Amino acid sequence: MVDIRQQRTRAQLAAAIVELASVQPSSSLTVSAVAHAAGISRDTFYRHATSPSALLAAVLDAELEHLPMPAEGGAREFGDAERELLEHVAKHAEIYRNALVHGTDDHVRDILELRIHSALTAYLHAHPQILPAELAGGDEPLNTEIAIAYAVHGTVGAIEAWLRSPSSTPTRQRGPSWPRRPRGGCSR
Repeated sequence: MVDIRQQRTRAQLAAAIVELASVQPSSSLTVSAVAHAAGISRDTFYRHATSPSALLAAVLDAELEHLPMPAEGGAREFGDAERELLEHVAKHAEIYRNALVHGTDDHVRDILELRIHSALTAYLHAHPQILPAELAGGDEPLNTEIAIAYAVHGTVGAIEAWLRSPSSTPTRQRGPSWPRRPRGGCSR
């Protein structure tokens, strides 16, 4: 059972890091600044996180963890999961912009890539027929991992491109819109 004080401290830390990371890259935040904004000591900060970047990644990961993973459904479920991911990014556009575009926060990139990788892996295992014919056969586990890596890094790259664009400013933040996929997707 988690102590109510620990829950309150975690909530204070989450609120502080989200607020601060919205105005500057988390890689430039100090433990002292985050602890001060959360109303806690540096020692208490270190009981909950190793760095401001790691704290931010944990807070974003907790949100990403609750997004749907399209493992069993078809293209509609996949599209819904993709849309929710993009809505999450749009909701935190300034944080992601500061972490991925203006800063060099590998923690944030890593959790985003890990969550997308997990979702795509589960989806591809449930729907192996979507693997392009050129990648099927041969060393299929390697080819599958190559296809997933390509899609993961392409998705994060597309998110970064959107974050760099003028259309991602707060006044126009409805989320990135990808080009429509052809009906039926890729199949063998």
